[in-house]
Amino acid sequence: MHVKHYSANAKPNAIELNFLECAGEQETLIYKASAYDGDGDAVMDSFTNTDVNRNGKVDELDKALIRVLCKLFLEFKWYAHKE
Repeated sequence: MHVKHYSANAKPNAIELNFLECAGEQETLIYKASAYDGDGDAVMDSFTNTDVNRNGKVDELDKALIRVLCKLFLEFKWYAHKE
């Protein structure tokens, strides 16, 4: 996970999640998901249509999973702070 974009007030407003498959020391990107904060309130409110749980359909559960992962990422401040 990483912050893809910061708002004018230096808060994260786009987060990208990269899901990798590892085979030994080889990593392969298998899919991505993103979340966006459109109004600057530090809450991600729109999400890419990605089948995060790999059940063959994109639904509200996938959005909920992206939302939870991003929320924890922001709460733990696991990103570089923009000065």
